[in-house]
Amino acid sequence: MNLDSMESLSAAIFAHSSFYNAFMEMRDQIIRAIITNQIPANLMAYARRTWRAASSSYKRSKVLKLGRFLHDAEFMFELAEPDICFQPLQLTPQIANSLSKTHSRVQYFTKQYIDTTLPKARRHLGVRRSCTGASEDEIFRIQRAIYRFQWYCNVLNYPFSGKERKLLGTGLGVWFFHPFSPWVNEQLACIHDYFERVLSEGMYELFPFDIAL
Repeated sequence: MNLDSMESLSAAIFAHSSFYNAFMEMRDQIIRAIITNQIPANLMAYARRTWRAASSSYKRSKVLKLGRFLHDAEFMFELAEPDICFQPLQLTPQIANSLSKTHSRVQYFTKQYIDTTLPKARRHLGVRRSCTGASEDEIFRIQRAIYRFQWYCNVLNYPFSGKERKLLGTGLGVWFFHPFSPWVNEQLACIHDYFERVLSEGMYELFPFDIAL
């Protein structure tokens, strides 16, 4: 139950039959423990909502109620009570695997973002820090912004009809950005700019001449 990801669990249960048998006896408890160990409680609601935004069946049922889907009373309750986000029977291995993989990527890009921005803050802004890394609060804010970015992308990555896209375009700013404070939205903008820069650099490596033109 102290494993750090579903990938580690997969490696363990396929390593020996005794591990597999132990997992099958307490599957729900083990999965829940791994997810709660890997994903901080203050990010659980964002992780859950990001996963749900990628579910086409869920999105279709909510497509004409996008305001409620994007930011509703249920989501606010999840933020206040993270322990109720996943009940053992709801957290299937498939869902847990998706959550775990997503959070591993969030952790990866968080580290890359910190390693990229902290030196610039010291060099260009004259920021002096007594520690070499980011604080827990800073890490949370970065990861929250990355989850919100992915959540936003998951919502838009769906074949909406013309009527639905018009509704989406009209209300997205109010539904997705208005409930958050300006500085939280600014954090999201920073993550957007970071990913845009990473993608641009990657595309230039692949197609330098085409981009130059």
